[in-house]
Amino acid sequence: MASQGHGIADVWSATKGMLEFHAERTDFVNPSTSRWYTWAIPLRPVTLRFVPESDFTVRAMTTLGNPLLWWGSTLLGTGAGLTLFWHGPGGVLKRLRQPSASSPTGFVDSHFEALTLLAVVWVVMLLPWILGTRDSYIWHYLPSYTYGLVILAGFVAWICKRRPWLGLLAVLAVAEVSVFYAPVWAQLPVSGEAYRERLFLQSWR
Repeated sequence: MASQGHGIADVWSATKGMLEFHAERTDFVNPSTSRWYTWAIPLRPVTLRFVPESDFTVRAMTTLGNPLLWWGSTLLGTGAGLTLFWHGPGGVLKRLRQPSASSPTGFVDSHFEALTLLAVVWVVMLLPWILGTRDSYIWHYLPSYTYGLVILAGFVAWICKRRPWLGLLAVLAVAEVSVFYAPVWAQLPVSGEAYRERLFLQSWR
């Protein structure tokens, strides 16, 4: 790499070559590829490492995240998006100017402006993969997932102010699931059965 040209023409040529290379990757033949509409479940996380050990254990590492966080952020992100769609552009602008007082304790009503921004960004981050035909992988969902997590965290904080014990249960549940899945994130040795219990969908393995 150090011996390659570094002039403007060289950089442009290399950039053009990379663009052409990636533009041709539209066949989805790689077994790790996945479509954008499967990411919410997700149907196909990527197994980065799987090594059977001599003591009949396995060491594995997967891109599958904490299912509670994944599904929770998807549900709330989708819910926020559907709420905006229901109100329509005009309704959203009206609500932003004059927040509804009909349900002051409601999560949507009390955080409508923030949820509007987060839901819009959540969708915008997906648009390149919805509109394009480029090979895509589960990690392309991570920008949207990040905003979904912010919505989820806001919802849990809202719950904690009203039902602290319920918020605590939610946090403990997430922590317990994280401990359960830690071996397949950190490549810790587990039995084959324990591996299958964690990645219980065939497409997850």
